[in-house]
Amino acid sequence: MKRFTFIIFGLLVLTTGMLLSQPPIDYKPFPEYRPGAHGSSQYYLYTPRNIPSGHLCPIVLYLHGCCGASNNATPRDCVDPGARVWHNFGANTQPEPTFIMAGTTESGWSQHETDFKAVIDSLVAAKVVDPKRIYIDGFSMGGAGTWQFVEDYPTYFAAASPMGCNPSTTASLKNIPVFQNDATLDAANDPSVNLPLISTIRKLNGYDKLPNTWETGVNPLMHYYYGPHGAEQFMSTQELGYIYTNTSVTPWYSRNDSVYQTWMLTKINDGNQYPSVWFETPNFIQQFPQGSTIPVEVKGTDDGSVAKIQIFVNRILQATVTPTDSSGVYIAKANIKLAKLETLLEATATDNLGKTTTSSILIRTNAAPIITTSDVLPEARMGAAYYKRLFAFGNEPLTYKITAGGQSLPSGFVISSDQGIIKGIPLVSGTFKINITVLDVYNDSVNKTFALTVLPKKFKRGNGYQPTYNL
Repeated sequence: MKRFTFIIFGLLVLTTGMLLSQPPIDYKPFPEYRPGAHGSSQYYLYTPRNIPSGHLCPIVLYLHGCCGASNNATPRDCVDPGARVWHNFGANTQPEPTFIMAGTTESGWSQHETDFKAVIDSLVAAKVVDPKRIYIDGFSMGGAGTWQFVEDYPTYFAAASPMGCNPSTTASLKNIPVFQNDATLDAANDPSVNLPLISTIRKLNGYDKLPNTWETGVNPLMHYYYGPHGAEQFMSTQELGYIYTNTSVTPWYSRNDSVYQTWMLTKINDGNQYPSVWFETPNFIQQFPQGSTIPVEVKGTDDGSVAKIQIFVNRILQATVTPTDSSGVYIAKANIKLAKLETLLEATATDNLGKTTTSSILIRTNAAPIITTSDVLPEARMGAAYYKRLFAFGNEPLTYKITAGGQSLPSGFVISSDQGIIKGIPLVSGTFKINITVLDVYNDSVNKTFALTVLPKKFKRGNGYQPTYNL
């Protein structure tokens, strides 16, 4: 009996150890992945299904962060967020059939470059991969490996998107489309270090303004996310982005795939470099009187020439200018009528062979915000959860608050100052007039009175005629 007990105990320990040693189910790759090896390098390759006959697919090489246990490729490399974004995580869908190559390493990526390139070249030779659409991205150590790879092969990739690493500044990089991403609280990749490095490359493309993160028309693109290494809390209005509140690398990839992935897939490596374009004036978030007509000056450079520059206001074309050439810098000027409140200015440069690049900035007009929500709010019911968001637009960020001296929210309700969300479980019934003020970044404000009716609790008879609440 004692022996049998020991056997059972041993089996339990062995089984538990085996279970604990197994990766979680999320580490199981999609069936499109197959392991491969070349030289001393191993990888997993995702081959898309349903490739149209004769179609050449793009390929992305993804480099993971530190550190692998060995150079043996495992399924884990396939489910690293940077790889999964290319097949929409669990949905396993793609904007177009795309090969994904997820390599593995334990000590940097430089020793694998020639092997990985050979694998990609073999797919090109097999006429399944488009040699004009070879992309690379990586996180942390993989971001550093991405920069190193494009330095060593400056004419090979159509675009690169490193994250969480220090940029390189070799002159050969100036014409490779790069979307660099870092975090503001990353001790290893301090913004005070990285922005000047980005600025160094931009100067090679003619851009000599301050190293702003928002400039979108000069290579490299740069975005800083607010948080620790590999994290993001939000991409501010100043960076033409959206508000998020997560702090891991996974949300960065999952919520920004439509930004960097879509951007990357538009880049074509056909020997003709993309032009650079930027606003010399006005400056980012510069403020003007409402209804102003302002002078706009746009500059651009190219390996050939800039044939035209188009200027847009809030996505509407305002001017098409044939720029003047001043020692290789192409200059376009126009007078633009501003819209109310925040204005999106865009300038698109088209080179002599038809390639385009667009730069985007925000400017602001001195006007009060506008509340667009109807003054009669949806009815609430006492004891039932309530949620209503107020909508306003103006010079962000906007602040919502109950107007001093006005009627307060009914007991049980709160309003969020940053989003204008009224929510809660009302504790009293009645009709209320609520005065709310919306304040913009320049302290311009607008007031509006909202009518809110809170109905009494609704009763119904249940089994045994016990009163129950219909919440």
